[in-house]
Amino acid sequence: MASDDFDDEAAGATAAAETKQNKPAAASGERPWLDRTLLNLRVWLPVLRTPDMKLRQVKYRSSDARSGMTWKVALPKQCYACGKTDDLTLRKFSQEVRVFDAPTTIMGGTIGGVLILLLLGIFFLSLPLLMLSVVIAVMGSALQFVKSWTERVRINLFTCPEHLEDLTPPEVVSYDEDLYVYLPHESLAEPARAELIESRKKGQKQKPPLASDITRASPQEPPPSETSDAPPPRPMGARAELPPLRLAGEEEQ
Repeated sequence: MASDDFDDEAAGATAAAETKQNKPAAASGERPWLDRTLLNLRVWLPVLRTPDMKLRQVKYRSSDARSGMTWKVALPKQCYACGKTDDLTLRKFSQEVRVFDAPTTIMGGTIGGVLILLLLGIFFLSLPLLMLSVVIAVMGSALQFVKSWTERVRINLFTCPEHLEDLTPPEVVSYDEDLYVYLPHESLAEPARAELIESRKKGQKQKPPLASDITRASPQEPPPSETSDAPPPRPMGARAELPPLRLAGEEEQ
């Protein structure tokens, strides 16, 4: 969910100074390539998530905290570890994450094609099939990279002086129009989920009604009653009499 605590990107010298101060925190939040890949796989395939990850996870929708290509997450104003609400220090984290379009589909198709070609190449002892499997692996990886982009994630998090040194940047993954945030401590996850649900409820209350709802709510015209005056009958024109038919051979008298 977005918050006014975030600095405007065009705020001038003050914002620039704060950005310089936050660079070490952002740099410390950069994960090695292997760790980032494993984190993405655990989000793409929920079966790989550990119980600890599930306890620390808070999932944000695009309508909750996204503005363009930037996510802005404001966590509850309490210490991330002990829940203390007094004498807190605000820490701001900012990092870029790479987002992939349909990663499971591309990854599954690439791995499946490579495995089939490898088995056929080994079974028939065919070098072209083995080389083709390598080519498909490279092409699948290139396609996955082409169908990707970067997004900026900004997170405001509070800590007390006792837990300031133990604070680590939250882990984030943007996938399928949602942002998965893994907090440094599980004690902050439940208050963050509760605050997120409350914010969604307020947003639903403030949402204007749809045109179809207004149409249903408008009073309908009452059906015509039986006692109302019936319309006058239509006048029927005089029916012209036709002359009698005469059979062949009859003489006119």
